[in-house]
Amino acid sequence: MAQDNEDEQTECSFHAPLTADCLDRHQQNFILIVRCYFMSYTVPQSCSWELGVETAVHAYGSDRGPQIAWACLKCVQEMRTSRKTTFKFCNPFCKCCRNRLTQHEQHLVESFDYARRGADGALSLTSMMLCEGNDDKEFVRSLHALQRAVLPESATVN
Repeated sequence: MAQDNEDEQTECSFHAPLTADCLDRHQQNFILIVRCYFMSYTVPQSCSWELGVETAVHAYGSDRGPQIAWACLKCVQEMRTSRKTTFKFCNPFCKCCRNRLTQHEQHLVESFDYARRGADGALSLTSMMLCEGNDDKEFVRSLHALQRAVLPESATVN
């Protein structure tokens, strides 16, 4: 992830020190989908989860998209139930914020990447940080399920 030390806040004064310009297409899809779920928890009347599902279907097709949307939701749910503090994320609908990443989002994207690459040691470290030292077993399991859904040809046995 590219670090941008000169501009640690968005125009909205939201602390998001990292740019999202170097994310690959799977990472971009993942962060948009999970941000939509986070928005639905934050602003339930927004029904943003619908855009998360729509994004997955648009990106991965009508066969795999719903499975990927579900796998992303499981990652969000497992992480949320293990954390004790608020997860900081950028608003996916804000022109200013959507191209930035919070530290929490960076760790989440890294966890997704480590699951995709089979880097279990690094995955263990980032998942422990995201889950704040609490039980992260189900979160890690959900990341592996997501990895198998996104890239079924490279699925590993876990």
